[in-house]
Amino acid sequence: MKGSLFTEMSASELLERYASGERNFAGIRVWGDKLDGAILSNANFSGAVLRGSMIGTDFTRSYLIGAEFIQVNLRNAILQRSRLYRATLAQSILSGADLTLASFVYAELDNTVMENTNLYKASLIGASGVDVESWLEQGCIFCHTTLPDGSKRNDGCQRLGIDVY
Repeated sequence: MKGSLFTEMSASELLERYASGERNFAGIRVWGDKLDGAILSNANFSGAVLRGSMIGTDFTRSYLIGAEFIQVNLRNAILQRSRLYRATLAQSILSGADLTLASFVYAELDNTVMENTNLYKASLIGASGVDVESWLEQGCIFCHTTLPDGSKRNDGCQRLGIDVY
């Protein structure tokens, strides 16, 4: 559509372009396609709108600044060292995801499912929808995790074999 801020793209086109070496996908829109198990690390998805299933997708070290993942299944996804500043993950499933060293600064995490999610050294500064008690009940791992108010939580360090001193 002329004048659109987004570039419409199918999952297969995204994967083909990534495989050919492209890493800048800022502002793309992928609707309802499956990206289960895809490796999309070290890429720029800033401002992207991603919908559908992304079970086990690897976004390690990716820029997801302002990205929208509303109602997306990111179960077992890998978001290590990813930047999700002001990203929206409302009503998404992040169960079993590895969010080690990920930055969710000012992200929207309202009604997000976080069963057994690893938040080792993740930053949630200013994030909305963070429900520590509910996430702990779901088995979420907090270890050197920075909460929205800047405080740290270490519930779960022992599950990672890390001593807290």
